[in-house]
Amino acid sequence: MVFYDVTTLYFETDYGDDFRKTGFSKDGKHRQPQIVLGLLVSVGGYPLAYSIHEGNKYEGLPVIEGCVKQFDLSLLPIPD
Repeated sequence: MVFYDVTTLYFETDYGDDFRKTGFSKDGKHRQPQIVLGLLVSVGGYPLAYSIHEGNKYEGLPVIEGCVKQFDLSLLPIPD
């Protein structure tokens, strides 16, 4: 079993670049450019992989599917 979590990191500047872009901010900092950081950890909390994305990119299911393929994992249905 592994866990994947995502957070945003913003920069105290009015200017973005090709990577730091404005997007949905979990910190309410919608005017500052940001990046999106994803972390894959083991059940014991050990980091296995990370991913960094542009601040305006959705990194949900496609990234998880990439981790499943890269680490030869299988997706199990969530029980009711």
